[in-house]
Amino acid sequence: MKTIIYKIKMTDDLQKVVSEDSRIYSSMVRFSFNRYKEGCSYKEVYNILAKTFQIGSHLRNCAARQASGIYNLNKDKKVVFGKFKRFQRGLISKEELKDSRNCGIWSEGEVPYRGNRLFKIDVENQKIIYKRSRNEHFDLEIVEKLNDKRKAILQKLQVLMQEKKLPVTFRLKKDKIYISYDEKTVEKEKQFKNLFQNRILGIDLNPNYFGISILEFDRKDNYKVIYKEAIDLEKL
Repeated sequence: MKTIIYKIKMTDDLQKVVSEDSRIYSSMVRFSFNRYKEGCSYKEVYNILAKTFQIGSHLRNCAARQASGIYNLNKDKKVVFGKFKRFQRGLISKEELKDSRNCGIWSEGEVPYRGNRLFKIDVENQKIIYKRSRNEHFDLEIVEKLNDKRKAILQKLQVLMQEKKLPVTFRLKKDKIYISYDEKTVEKEKQFKNLFQNRILGIDLNPNYFGISILEFDRKDNYKVIYKEAIDLEKL
């Protein structure tokens, strides 16, 4: 699994929305972890979350799964969320402690839902779309200047997600988006290199000839002809 990180920018109103969702999600992870320690099963934990927290079912599922992973790795250890020991020593403020306990919004990738239920990549407009609900979609603008390599990665992930070939996990925290994916799956799909996303190939089949044309579209859906040819079949 490989993770890439991009710096993003949000409006003040969106920042409030993300902060609230992050707060609830982080609370669900800690809450779920404590229920696992009490001996609850995943199904029991999820049902309790559904009755306790007002947030989408996908994030409840992700929180329960993330907490399960933490619990399974630390069954015989004492787990403290955040930098509580530093707070006890007076090394950080209460606000910094609160911030250290915030794990952001974690959305596990799912192939049937075009890679991820809550997040969508839009390379052309250099943004990530946060689909908070069916009617609430927010733009997370990627503010860094993307070099060819980092842009190519996003383009490849966008295509594979749209084609339902790759689950991609997103984690949104503060001003960063963390994108995790199986690089082996991406490598297998690299046999088609340097494709232009804004070009199409058209083939016109007729009894006496084949017509071939390549069109290139701009952002306004205007196009120009890059190549055209008619192949005569009569002599065949």
